[in-house]
Amino acid sequence: MSMEAYLDDRANALATAERLRERDAHARAWMNQDQPPEVRLLKFDSWVRIELETRLDWAWAGAIHARRIEQCRIELEGLVLALWRRGWMLDGQRLAGRVRDALDDVAKAQRAGRVREFWPFFKSVVDRFVGINAEEIRDEAMSAGVAVSQVFE
Repeated sequence: MSMEAYLDDRANALATAERLRERDAHARAWMNQDQPPEVRLLKFDSWVRIELETRLDWAWAGAIHARRIEQCRIELEGLVLALWRRGWMLDGQRLAGRVRDALDDVAKAQRAGRVREFWPFFKSVVDRFVGINAEEIRDEAMSAGVAVSQVFE
């Protein structure tokens, strides 16, 4: 291994570690119940952007990379809204896990070469995610005691 390759690998590892630290800091910030809701929402949005950036392949996006990430972030808010409409108020870690699961489904399809057009594929995965995983999410929400319907019983 040449010295240049070693230094490139080291720089890449340091950059990856820094991105992970930043992502984790944003995750802790939006999960912090002591923060006002508007601050938590901004931190959640930042965290989602980082997750999108790191989990998905954006080579296809070219110059519109930032705009596509923003469109996907907005679409993921629909996933969170779908959970809320069903009465499943997941805590921070559980909600983060569901968002990551949806993104991992897209990333897995990208790596397998099954994505011809990104936007329709991404939108369909996110739109159907809650319905496809409804029983599992419901059981998780009920076991955690975070279903809104329980409050009204």
